[in-house]
Amino acid sequence: MLVMFAVGVMNLLWMGLITLAIVAERYVPGPEGSVRKLVGIGLMAWGCNQWIR
Repeated sequence: MLVMFAVGVMNLLWMGLITLAIVAERYVPGPEGSVRKLVGIGLMAWGCNQWIR
């Protein structure tokens, strides 16, 4: 919630993207934790890309 507050104050677009990720984790059907893993891998890839720059 703290991250959502900090991001929401700074940029409404990022707040919407975080909200979509949370909604997808809860409501997208599939094997348990598959969306969570996909979101996690995507965030790690984005973080590594930012770190390499």
